[in-house]
Amino acid sequence: MVPTYSHERRLNAIKALVLLAVIVALILAPRLVRAELLNMVQRFEGDSRVETSVAISRNLINEPQSRRYMVLATAGTFADAQTTTPLAVRAGTSILMTPTQFLHPQVKDELQRALTPGATVYIAGGEQALSPRVAADITQMGFVVERLHGPTRVETAIAVANKVTDFSHQGTTPVKQIFAVRGDAFAPGLVTSSRAARDGGLMVIGDAGIAWAKATLPGVPIAVIGEAWSHASEVTTIPLGDVRTLVDRLPGMRGQTIALANVHAFPDALSGGVHAATTNRDLYLITNTPDRALGEWLRDRYTVDTVTVYGGQAALPDHAVHTLMD
Repeated sequence: MVPTYSHERRLNAIKALVLLAVIVALILAPRLVRAELLNMVQRFEGDSRVETSVAISRNLINEPQSRRYMVLATAGTFADAQTTTPLAVRAGTSILMTPTQFLHPQVKDELQRALTPGATVYIAGGEQALSPRVAADITQMGFVVERLHGPTRVETAIAVANKVTDFSHQGTTPVKQIFAVRGDAFAPGLVTSSRAARDGGLMVIGDAGIAWAKATLPGVPIAVIGEAWSHASEVTTIPLGDVRTLVDRLPGMRGQTIALANVHAFPDALSGGVHAATTNRDLYLITNTPDRALGEWLRDRYTVDTVTVYGGQAALPDHAVHTLMD
């Protein structure tokens, strides 16, 4: 009888341990899942929008002094730089941001690290966007400065588009698609600019930009983003709708996975759009609060195995990203 009793005690002890292990696993499961999700997130961030652009550039440009071009934009506004993503991608480079009045030290370091001697730095916008001092500092570093600008953002976008066509004539992919936006809101512009860059297109602003595109690139299809603003004929109109999901309505192939930035602030989406286009990601702009409906919508369309995030916790906290992935 003693052995039987001892055997039963051992069985009960094993059952109790198994039950305890199940309970502990159930308690820890959400934490383990969140830890696993955290490992699936690639986040680019810095102490400010300037440092975030540098972090993205360092990821895109692995080899020191390997690039002949860089795009530089003001950290203060989106207007002049929103159409530069296709240029940066065609030039095989990134977009850096700096304050209007001076060349940020980390940006200066990144220019020295990434560019070959005598390389060209394209400045998006006129002297109100980036001051003569910024241009002078770059010149003193031994680089060539080329401003792409006009009296307004419309003409600046045309100057950028002209440079994109120059690259296409030099043997890169011909321009396959032209997107036109109103230009008074950064979110649709930056989402569209990233898609245009990935699919060999370019972006213009307003009916004047559309007129330039028809004259310069006849026969290339033009997609107008948003209803009821353009009077141009022979164009396709893409409804703006929910800007978060605009990328799903744009012409072109879907990306392999997704990248995220904040819908309420332009800087991370501007520098991140180049990374998304270069690495075949679709750029979605979301709020910094959880949105389960959007998460379900994305998971229906993508295998959300990895997600790239542009910006720090203040822009998009982990819990907002995990809500989309859960």
